[in-house]
Amino acid sequence: MKRFITVMVCAVIALFYTDVVTAQTNASATVTANVLSTLQVTNLAGNQILDFGDVSPVSTETIPFSSGVDFRISGASNVPVVVTFTAPTELTGPGAPIGFTAEFEGSETNIIGSTSSVVSGAERTLNADGNHFLWLGGEITVGNVLPGTYSGTFTVTVAYP
Repeated sequence: MKRFITVMVCAVIALFYTDVVTAQTNASATVTANVLSTLQVTNLAGNQILDFGDVSPVSTETIPFSSGVDFRISGASNVPVVVTFTAPTELTGPGAPIGFTAEFEGSETNIIGSTSSVVSGAERTLNADGNHFLWLGGEITVGNVLPGTYSGTFTVTVAYP
């Protein structure tokens, strides 16, 4: 009987050991990342100034976006980007500020007729070549101000979402 109990204990241990070994299993997963190309915003044709030139006091002057400053965003093909911008509402100089209203348009093609208004913080899509085009124009309202140069800074920032 002692021998039978020893065999039974060994059998139970063997069953337990077998269950422990077969209870272990493995799985794996592949981890990947696609690093997008660096984003750049450049001025086309080197034009970085929205220049209203000489203006009269108490006047309103407009430069349409189609005649203003051109930008190109370059990055990865066919991906969205978030375009944010800060536009001055006033140009400052030696006298009272001059009111400024920006007109900012964009398109996947470098064709003025295919543009739509750019809203700060909204997504735009880069085209198959990894480009998106932007145009800045605007309007100033000149009051009865002192003569001199008035200016403000328009800043564009682009990021992948």
